Amino acid sequence: CLDRRGFIVTATGSVREFRASLAASRYAAVLLDLSLPDGDGVEAWRAGRDCQPGATAFLMTAQAGPEVAERAGQAGIAAVLDKPLRVSELLALLASAAGPE
Repeated sequence: CLDRRGFIVTATGSVREFRASLAASRYAAVLLDLSLPDGDGVEAWRAGRDCQPGATAFLMTAQAGPEVAERAGQAGIAAVLDKPLRVSELLALLASAAGPE
């Protein structure tokens, strides 16, 4: 749905793929899932955020709660989104990450 709205999307399915993507490209925004097959989206961002200066990270999860929000904030993640995602909320966050045009 994001690519139909003009966003360039790179999808990854694991922490390993995410790290490879961070090394290969620059991103304005990153959307991570908390639960990945080979790890945790919060820790993946913590480990990779330095190679994406200026990028804004968002976390999606079906397990939202104060502990997840605290861990995400400590890792530099801007917002935690509940699953199922609301497209309007995601679009608003992506627009704010992109800044004024």
